[in-house]
Parts: sequence; structure tokens; C-alpha cells
Amino acid sequence: MGIVSMVNNGADMLGSQFFITLGGNLDYLDDKHTIFGQVTEGLDTLEKLNEQICDEQNRPYRDIRSVLKHYLNHAF
Repeated sequence: MGIVSMVNNGADMLGSQFFITLGGNLDYLDDKHTIFGQVTEGLDTLEKLNEQICDEQNRPYRDIRSVLKHYLNHAF
């Protein structure tokens, strides 16, 4: 839960999209998307975002703004 991954849209389809999963079974990500992190704090905020009602294009009806804080913990 809280796995951060980059979107893979196929060969030569590079972009900067990412997603955070909230589910438990993530086998469907294997060999498709690049997993590079895990949310360790703030899962309650992600749950609130996940509860928002969206339109047909998966855009929330409410305007959602965020302030992102970047914390990097290297094992290098």
C-alpha cells in the first residue's frame, strides 16, 4: 500500500506521469511499470484523495491543490 510508480505507456512513450497505489495486490504492476518508492507517511491524505468523486475523464469535480514535500532517503 502506498507504492509510488512511474507510468509506462510503451516503447518511445516517455513522460513524467506517476501514480500511487492504495490496493494490496500489486502483481499487475510486475514487468509493466517501474516502482521506485513507497509512501511512509500521509496515507490518510491519499485515502481522502481516493474518495473524491470524478467525471468520465477521471478528473475530480472538486479543485484539489497540493503542497508537495520532497523527502529522499538514500541507502547509497
